[in-house]
Amino acid sequence: MLRLLSVLTLITCMACNSGQEGGGSRSGLILPKATGRISELLVVVEESWKTGPAGTALSSVFEKSMPGLPQDEPYFQVIPIKPSAFSKIFRTHRNLVVIEAGDSNYIRFKKEAYARGQEVVLIQAKNQDDFVKLMQKEGQEVLRHLYESELSRMRAGYKKLVDVGLNKKLKEMGMYIPIPKDFTPVITDENFLWLRRELPKGTQGILVFKQKFRSDLQMRPSRILALRDSLTKEQVKGEVDGSYMVTEYRYPTEVENYVVDEMYGLKIKGLWKMEGDFMGGPFLSLAVHNEEKGEIIFIDGFSYAPEMDKRNLSMQLEAILSGLELR
Repeated sequence: MLRLLSVLTLITCMACNSGQEGGGSRSGLILPKATGRISELLVVVEESWKTGPAGTALSSVFEKSMPGLPQDEPYFQVIPIKPSAFSKIFRTHRNLVVIEAGDSNYIRFKKEAYARGQEVVLIQAKNQDDFVKLMQKEGQEVLRHLYESELSRMRAGYKKLVDVGLNKKLKEMGMYIPIPKDFTPVITDENFLWLRRELPKGTQGILVFKQKFRSDLQMRPSRILALRDSLTKEQVKGEVDGSYMVTEYRYPTEVENYVVDEMYGLKIKGLWKMEGDFMGGPFLSLAVHNEEKGEIIFIDGFSYAPEMDKRNLSMQLEAILSGLELR
């Protein structure tokens, strides 16, 4: 425990001395760039906690399945290490959770304790039972924080790679989306865009559409999915003659409220299928009511990659689409 306590104290002190958030320096020193792969989570925890009730609670939060994927894939790949193994090589990991037994129960968020772009979560509990209760109460907020941080990192990278011509077209449509250059136009109309990115073993697509706002009914999830189906049926065809993309309604969709520039919207995650063909995959739709212009902005991202895991592909599209700004 003393070893783990020293780890937690060291991180807290270093984070407090790191200067402004995102500054990338500590006491005049330039911090290294955070290491690790997307959706990796390094957890510093004692062996007895990892294999006990605390470990079960930890797994139930960070290794729960992401919604809207055709197979079970966790939000994070958890990599547990003992405090004695928490050496310099691990300290720069992009996502770091440090768990300790102590005199109180709390969760604290720190940025860039050891590296630029790093997210650190410090969790202290008096015992494993208290840790379980803490995860039941606050675990989803910790998960959301780390997940949103991953999307933010990805989005920051995409903003450096946006296509000037495409960005001009989006501006004419009254919006900005950080779509990187490797997406190429399939269809470009006044109120509709279809963009495609070829993958080594698949493809990703982004649809952008706007229509006149007539009623609050347009912002119901069922109406948004009906709009999606009408667009994909008309525009996104399969390899078999007569086939087209539609929403796969045999599986549940996840619906969340979403706000863009103080304008109300919805985020919907689910699965699509190719009517008349054996194809399918995950999709993410955003619909926003632009009150100032009296429009509905609809953007959708979908992936087809039968030989690949889908989590990171879906996160890539969510990072891009969630960068939507109204102009």
